[in-house]
Amino acid sequence: MPLPVPVMTPGGRAFARYALAPQSSGEPWWVFYRAAGGEWFTMMLPGDEQPA
Repeated sequence: MPLPVPVMTPGGRAFARYALAPQSSGEPWWVFYRAAGGEWFTMMLPGDEQPA
């Protein structure tokens, strides 16, 4: 998967720098992104919403 991955966050659009792929189909993806203030956050995406 190419990185960074664009994701919609509670604070708006961000680019995830890292992603953890699920082991099984349907499990969630976890992505890690950095906010404008420099803080790091994680976000869970449903398994059917693979980061593009």
